[in-house]
Amino acid sequence: MYLSKAIIIVCFVLFYLPAYATTTIPNIPGISGIARMSSNKYLIVQDAKVYEQDKPRIGLLNIKSASGHIEYKQLDFPAAASALSNDLEGVCRVPNKSNEFLLAESGYWKEEKEVYGGRIFHIRVTEQRVVLVREFKLPLLLYNGKGLDDGDNFEGIACIALNSADVLILLGERGGSEAYPKGILRWGTYNLGTGQQPAWSKQSLEVTAPNPWGDSMIRSITGLSIDSKGWLWGSAAVDPGNDGPFRSVVYLIGHVDGNKKIPVRLFNPDTHWVVDGFKVEGVAAGEDGLPLSIGTEDESFGGVWRPLPGLNSVPN
Repeated sequence: MYLSKAIIIVCFVLFYLPAYATTTIPNIPGISGIARMSSNKYLIVQDAKVYEQDKPRIGLLNIKSASGHIEYKQLDFPAAASALSNDLEGVCRVPNKSNEFLLAESGYWKEEKEVYGGRIFHIRVTEQRVVLVREFKLPLLLYNGKGLDDGDNFEGIACIALNSADVLILLGERGGSEAYPKGILRWGTYNLGTGQQPAWSKQSLEVTAPNPWGDSMIRSITGLSIDSKGWLWGSAAVDPGNDGPFRSVVYLIGHVDGNKKIPVRLFNPDTHWVVDGFKVEGVAAGEDGLPLSIGTEDESFGGVWRPLPGLNSVPN
């Protein structure tokens, strides 16, 4: 299938919904992952490290379109977890569960004889608290840590139902490193009933993001989300340091079919938005006519949430 080229350059002088033009920007921490809870509510995760005990890790965004106000509420990380989270980088809603989510750390970190991280947390969320359902392990290919080259850095997670009990989990290795110059999709099957460790496939797919700047260090996958038609959307970013300047694209990666041995059919990533000045690390696919939306992790500058304008060319 061929998708005609559609590029939208997004400059964040508040756009899309006129009500946001009068918004007072709240103090939102950087968003390293985002998932839609309802038409106006999102669950977000932050990339606090294990030694940053007082930093936020999970939060709620409530988008009040009538008043143009965005409310942020920090949620406590569940005490029942084996240890405090380290570098949460992705979140997806468990299919057919309105208040259950999977939160993914970036990978495994090794310092001397200690190894930490490398987990996915299955949680249940209410307005007041987060309950841990269970936790399990990410696949391990390469460690991160002091004195080591960049290892696994999973910055995106997406979920789709295979049947009433099994969920296909997609993980996005960000790329932009010596070990992984390009993005990589990995996947596994998670059974909601047994809760056993997912069976991670040994197969993978290499992903090349749109790169209008020709930057060799582009991170091809910084966020993932699957919409109601099975289209897999992703974000990519250039990150020169905590003070930027950042550059991002949001693009169509392909189509997901969990019944196939290779569950993602990749497309030439011509359909995309260019988002200059921001580091997009979270994508939430639109449902029921709602627009695609993004969350940014702008390091020294905090984070923002925004809806994206529609594309002139979209898949059928």
